[in-house]
Formats: sequence, C-alpha cells, structure tokens
Amino acid sequence: MNRVDRLDDAARLDAIHDCGVLDRVPDDDLDRIADLAARALDTPVSLVTIVTDDRQVFSGACGLPPACDESRETPLSHSFCQHAVRERRPLVIRDAREDPRVADNPAIRELGVISYLGVPLFGHEGEILGAFCVIDTKPRDWSLGDLRTVREFTALASSVIALQSARKREKSAMDLLIHDLKTPLASIRMATDLLGSQSGEVSETARPLVDSISECTDAALRLVESLARRDRMAGETTPCLSTVIGSVVERYQSVADDKGTNLIVRNGVPSISVISPGWIVERVVENLVSNAVKFTPPGGNIEIAVEEDSTHGIIFVSDNGPGFSADDLRYLFRRYSPLSAMPTGGEESTGLGLSIVKRLIEQERGEIHLLSSPGQPARFRVSFLLAR
Repeated sequence: MNRVDRLDDAARLDAIHDCGVLDRVPDDDLDRIADLAARALDTPVSLVTIVTDDRQVFSGACGLPPACDESRETPLSHSFCQHAVRERRPLVIRDAREDPRVADNPAIRELGVISYLGVPLFGHEGEILGAFCVIDTKPRDWSLGDLRTVREFTALASSVIALQSARKREKSAMDLLIHDLKTPLASIRMATDLLGSQSGEVSETARPLVDSISECTDAALRLVESLARRDRMAGETTPCLSTVIGSVVERYQSVADDKGTNLIVRNGVPSISVISPGWIVERVVENLVSNAVKFTPPGGNIEIAVEEDSTHGIIFVSDNGPGFSADDLRYLFRRYSPLSAMPTGGEESTGLGLSIVKRLIEQERGEIHLLSSPGQPARFRVSFLLAR
C-alpha cells in the first residue's frame, strides 16, 4: 500500500489537526450543507466525515440516529468513508450487503446503512481529510447526476473548512502579534513615566512631546489589551454605550480644552447595550470624536448623542467644522483618500479613520450615514444592533 493511502499517514493527520476541523464538532455551517445535500439527493442521511487513523468524526451531519448524533463519531469498524480516503476516489455502493468491501461492516446492521455515495474531502494543501457522503436505507442506483451533485457539496464543504482554517491561522498570528507588541509598548510607557518624573531635567519644549508619547502608548496598550481579551468574539454585548462614550470623551477632553472646543454629551437613553464587542464600539466612537476634535475650530462644539429605536442603539456625532464637499462624498469611506477639509490645529490626517470606522461597523451588521449636506458641519449617524 502506498504511503499516501494509509490512514495513519503523518502528513494527512497533521493536515486534519492544523485545519482545526476537529475543534468544531458539530459545525453549524457543515450541518447546514449536509442538510441541503440530503434534501437535494432525497436521502435520509448526509455526512461530512473526517477520517483519522482510529475513528471517523461527523463534523457535519443530517439524519444520524440519536445516540450517534450525540457522540458524533464511530470507530473505523463502522466506517464506509475510510474506503473513499484509502482509494482517493468516489465510493459508490448500490447495496452494501452485496459489496465485498463493506459487506461485513457493522453499520449495515446497527445503523441501517444500505446504499452509499461518498466523495473524498480534500484540505487546502491537497491532503485527504475524509469524505462527504449521502446514505440511503435501501438499495439505490446512483446516477452520474447524483455523483456530480455530491461533488459540488464536497467542494462547498471543503471551501468552508479552508475558510475556517484560514481564520484559525489568522487568530494564531494575531495572538503572536499581541504578545510581541505588549513588551515594547510597556517599555516605552515605563520610559515616558521615568522622563515625566524627572521634572527638573525635561525642558518645557520637550514635555508636551513626552506627554504625547505617553498618551499614544496608553492608547496602543488599550487596543492591545482589548484584543488580548476575547471581547472581540461575535455576540458579545457592550456593557453600555454611554460608558464607552464617556471613556472616549474623558480621553479627548484635554485635547479639546487645549483647542478651545467644547465636548457635549447628550444621553437620551442612560443604558443601552448592543450586540457588538466593546473594543469595536470604542474604536468607532474614538475615530469619529478624534476627527471632530481635529476639524472643529476654536470655540466650536462637538456633540455626541445616544438614542435608540426598536432594533438599534444609535450614536450621533456632530461638529462645527467645515464638513465635506460634494466631491468628498465619492471618497468619504475610501482608504487613504484626501478630503477637502484641513485640520484646524495642524494635526496630521492619514485618510484612514472613516474607512476603518465603516469596515468595523459593517462587520457588526451596523450602519453609518453622513446626515449633513455638502458644505455643512459634519453629522454622522452610527447604529448597532440592540442586545435583547
């Protein structure tokens, strides 16, 4: 037997482990695909099966008996899919009781498996992870159309697994990045604290620079810490919009005071929770408030208001700046797009803030709209789904 045909092939088992598919059993997405396949082929059972060297695991399933559906696995003694993996080609069985490859398989008697159509399931690097199969409890002559349909569902399941694998690799890379960022940021913070404590040795011209480095480092550390916490997972609820807005306003109050602008919070609803991670809501509000402070002239007002409707928590951010031109509207949320307004205090503008805001909001199924007309002071409306 060739090495690639062995169920205990190290590269194949490594591919199963690395893609993380066994960490998600059952998998809702693969369950849906299995359900669709069972309906499309009119079979009582459909499975997305991962075959290891000692068992088969049903990452996606439709129609399993209750006991098997609870465990989501069987030993290889009950596996038809192992033959599709070993032979690296579709396995078509009209009547298992008459097929010498599986006639003695206990699944015939215990699980009622009579006819079977399975296609090898490949990982993104070409290793066979298992098989996608449909099963009937009576003899069945599978057609070429049936085989093509199962191939299509196999490709769909493979794509889902590849996407989930990519997300796992991205998460691992993010964890490494977070770990590697925390140490140098903490060192910079310690250095600025030390400089700040030496009041007699830091010149008046250098002190604002030290304070600025300290504030920027704190902001970076907050972001890294929020990423390190798992509050960025979908479905987590922001404790309170007002709390998030209050912390952002507190951080920007001194900057606004230095420019002679007023930060005003109008809280129509004291306590609103939304179905979005706190760090995302905070990043959105921080970008909008930062822009408002940057473009509002001395003596102007920046207003942040909180409201709600039947389905959304709503944040309004308004300023007294020059707003946007008609040409700006075409590029408002595009990365690195230069807009017509200039910061009023000589601050730098990267052209990234609004593009980041839009991406984060839409990622959470929220919306952002510019309510003001060209030439009017900017007024943004941001909405996130309410938590019920």
